[in-house]
Formats: sequence, structure tokens, C-alpha cells
Amino acid sequence: METKLTIWSQRGLTLLGKVIISKTFGMSNLIYSMSNTLSNDSDIRSAQKVINNFIWSNKPSKIQHLSLVADYSNAGIRSPDLITMKESLRLA
Repeated sequence: METKLTIWSQRGLTLLGKVIISKTFGMSNLIYSMSNTLSNDSDIRSAQKVINNFIWSNKPSKIQHLSLVADYSNAGIRSPDLITMKESLRLA
């Protein structure tokens, strides 16, 4: 995942473009892995950190995480939240 996101980070993508790329290339493999195996919280946090670093281009974030993962109707941009995703897969 980190390699794929590094390749895409060289392009001049907007914030929404980076969120879409992180969902497409970053989340697809992680969701499959999390649904089939048990994953540590430390692994989930490190993967979330990789996604956040990609979205913000290794700079400090400019928007709170809760605002970033909120729905479009709540002025968010629906960024991936791996901790919530892990809990929803566990409950399913």
C-alpha cells in the first residue's frame, strides 16, 4: 500500500483526489486482509498514518480527523478511517 501511495504522491493531486486514490489503492487490500485475519491495533494505526501522510503530503494536517472522515452532507470529504472500518468488519 505504501509503495502504491508513494507513486501517486508525485502527482499534483487535490485533497479529494488523494482521498479517492487512498480509498482505491490503499483500502482495497487492507479491507480484504482485515476481513480474513485478526489485525493488531498497532498495524491499523500505522496504516492509517501512511494514508494520512499521503493525504497531507507528509505535512501536519489542516483539518481535524473527524471532519475529514465525515460525510459530504456534514461538510466532510469521506476520508478512510481504518479504526472504524476494523470495528465494522468485526461486528459483521
